[in-house]
Amino acid sequence: MDTKLKILVVGPIYGGSLPTAHYTVSALKEMEHEVEFLDFSTFRDSYFKIDTVTKDNEHRRSLKDIYIGFLGEIAMAKAASFLPELIIVIAQAPLTPKVIQRIKGGGAFVSFWFVEDFRTLLYWREVAPYYDCFFTIQRGEFFDELKKFGVKNYYYLPQACSPDVHRAVHLTEEDRRIYSSDISFMGAGYFNRRIFFQGLIDLDFKIWGTEWDYLSPLVRCIQKNGERVSPEEYVKIFTASKINLNLHSSSYHEGIDPAGDFVNPRTFELAACGAFQLVDYRTELDSLFKIGEEVICYRDLRDLREKIQYYLVHQDEREKISARAMERALKSHTFKDRMGEMLAVILEKSPLNSPLLKGGRREIKRQGINNVEGMIKNAGRDTELKNFLSQFRGEENLSLKSIIEAIENGKGSLTRTEAIFLMMEQFLTEK
Repeated sequence: MDTKLKILVVGPIYGGSLPTAHYTVSALKEMEHEVEFLDFSTFRDSYFKIDTVTKDNEHRRSLKDIYIGFLGEIAMAKAASFLPELIIVIAQAPLTPKVIQRIKGGGAFVSFWFVEDFRTLLYWREVAPYYDCFFTIQRGEFFDELKKFGVKNYYYLPQACSPDVHRAVHLTEEDRRIYSSDISFMGAGYFNRRIFFQGLIDLDFKIWGTEWDYLSPLVRCIQKNGERVSPEEYVKIFTASKINLNLHSSSYHEGIDPAGDFVNPRTFELAACGAFQLVDYRTELDSLFKIGEEVICYRDLRDLREKIQYYLVHQDEREKISARAMERALKSHTFKDRMGEMLAVILEKSPLNSPLLKGGRREIKRQGINNVEGMIKNAGRDTELKNFLSQFRGEENLSLKSIIEAIENGKGSLTRTEAIFLMMEQFLTEK
């Protein structure tokens, strides 16, 4: 892609989509776009600290809503400072519909990548209609649902691998001693995995990851006392295991989801590492890999056990299949591939391909989020914020630096608005 864009990526506070945010940023930088990452994971501890403040659930919800509102103001400040042409928001980022609308009012095109199961996490219903483009890892039934909620620009964009992280690694003798096994699984102990994997405890089976039940028969398989595994470790696990199990998570099935559609990140990560995997069947899988040639699927416990026994004694077949999977992943399923596809869709559908972009960033800046009159209008019923901003009337492009200087030169006690701007400035200038 010849067009180089100014892109702001907004990540979540916590959760499984956080690595996706990091890989997205890395891919965009590799493509030589000008990229800033608003990493809200630095607020994770303080967000969960709210749970210790009070036992009253209503108060907890209220405090968390206020905190999310504060993070939204940080996103506004970052957009006003960086002046992106495109904002890519990753699943579970703390942006409310109100904040999305305000950011869009500044001229940036705002897209969302929902890398979650739409049947499990339902918050998409509240935010999807407000984004300029809504990218998903599911289609079919989800597309029908998006139509019902008035979403027009929705596109299928599956997960991917990051070759800088997900790659074959050299194992020392000590690595082999720690990580090797006939069968392994790396991931969180979701309900279906806790039940299903009990049918494998008679095998040389190692389980890595968090949230496993130490009162179940699986306890003998759990490694490192159920501690979190770093990316550096899990690629060693992938490489050292003869067979890597991949079972998509479910909170209500006792095994394989019969209606499973989306393909999880682990499928692509294992493939990129050149690791052999047995993965539960998913309806979208055969559009991404050749089943039987690049990945092997199982449909129930009996089928899985038969395939485990077969591939344990057929090393040559394992190696050929994993080599083909690796070739496919690196050729077609990297985050750079996904970002290329996302940007192609956005440039076709958005004002980024209009005279506004071709005219340069000066025009965007003049019309942008930091226009004082626009900020006063967007303040809505917040009288204190309106009064504070009124002192800057006449400035075409108000900067955060100017706001901080005005606060520092002011007299009297800090107002709530001034305190918020000072906290934003501290966060945005942290290295």
